[in-house]
Amino acid sequence: MPTLPTRFVALVARVVLLVAAITTCREPVAPPPVDSVLISPTNPVVVVTDTVRLTATAHDATGKTLIGRDVQWSSSDPAKAAVSSTGEVTANALGSVEITATMEQKAATTTISIVPVPVATRVNNFFTAFSWPANVYTSPIPTQPYDVSQCPENPNAPCLDDNVNVYRVQWNDVWDWQAVAKWAADPRHRGHLYTVGDDVNAGGMDGLYVVDPKRYGADYCTFVRNVQSVDPTAEFGTSMLHDNIEDWWLNDFADAVMSAYKSDRCGTKPISEWTFNVYALWSRGASAFQDYVGRQAAWVTSRPAPIGAPLVLGAWVLGWKARGDDIANDDPAYVARIREVKAWLFANRNIRSARYLLFEPWPPGQSDPHPLADAAGNLNASGRAYAEVTGRIAGPTAVRPEVTCIWTAETTGGPPPPYTYEWLVDDKVIAKRHYVAYANSGLQFALRMRVTDGNGGQSTATINVSVSSSAPSCAP
Repeated sequence: MPTLPTRFVALVARVVLLVAAITTCREPVAPPPVDSVLISPTNPVVVVTDTVRLTATAHDATGKTLIGRDVQWSSSDPAKAAVSSTGEVTANALGSVEITATMEQKAATTTISIVPVPVATRVNNFFTAFSWPANVYTSPIPTQPYDVSQCPENPNAPCLDDNVNVYRVQWNDVWDWQAVAKWAADPRHRGHLYTVGDDVNAGGMDGLYVVDPKRYGADYCTFVRNVQSVDPTAEFGTSMLHDNIEDWWLNDFADAVMSAYKSDRCGTKPISEWTFNVYALWSRGASAFQDYVGRQAAWVTSRPAPIGAPLVLGAWVLGWKARGDDIANDDPAYVARIREVKAWLFANRNIRSARYLLFEPWPPGQSDPHPLADAAGNLNASGRAYAEVTGRIAGPTAVRPEVTCIWTAETTGGPPPPYTYEWLVDDKVIAKRHYVAYANSGLQFALRMRVTDGNGGQSTATINVSVSSSAPSCAP
């Protein structure tokens, strides 16, 4: 057997040593330890019996996210809020619970606030109808008797309604306060609100105040003072101010009322609501209607106490034959605009209620019948567009980043509940009930709520929610 050269043997030995050295250098490096743990969402609000999924993220000393690390979840009070191995928390009872996530030797804790189930708010009689000469509708549209507006000029019409369930009683004669005071002195009539009707600045009340709003303020205050002297609970709404009114007239009237009040000549609460009539032109569109009503609603609530009060639409239409700018009552565009305007009115927090005009035919030539009623005053098939449910969203419009807030649905109109709900964030469905608890991602978002009543009527409400660290807390 041949003998290997000594030099070759030595070379092989060095190679073996080099490979061993290299192998030694490639031993596994220990992964960086967990330096901190973050839980998301932070301090969420959870409705009792609901669940919320928490996630825990591990980070090293440089702040880099570490993946593949095991997490152990625990609750400070499992009977109140239990947490699963995957971070899903079930809220069982009201109160606060600390949920802890442990990863290796590090832990983080967040506080869960468990709150009651929000109440589904129902706003009764937001949309009503003038019924003339009597209560034509009993369901699904509530009505306010309009016959009182004919007294005392019309001796055949009743003057004041004896129905103790009527909240708003209309009276068109600001000078004849004695009749109202006598009626208000009856204990059965306590708690009513007396609306001083007529379009005062558009020829109403014999046109006396068209160019003299201060005089109207003085006469209005005389009416209020004398009625409240026999019924201290009496509240008042102003005359039905017409949509052609000018700012100077409104300001002079408001100043006159305030001046009389400060001199103890305008009762204890001169104005509980401001009333406007709006006969909008169809051609100007829904935006023009909303712009006018919105400006007036902002104006009336900007007045100082005690005359700053919500706005009531005494009458509103979206196209009127008498003004020569109308659209066919059965036109789908008309019904669509009614739905749009209803949603906008209900969502405006400065508006207390809105009464639709022309629910019965008025004298020929003055106007056309209400588009949703026949000549006998009965709702036609498309009447559902007005009688259906209308919804709005109650909750914050500005929130802090990655914070959980709760929004609830408010409804008016339509048949009695229950309703079905659908909540969407940026067009993605996130809940199907009358409230939603949502933790934002740090970016502004559009929150939409759809509500459907038992007859299939539907309404959609939307709010745009901004996200800022300076936003108010939405914690309960």
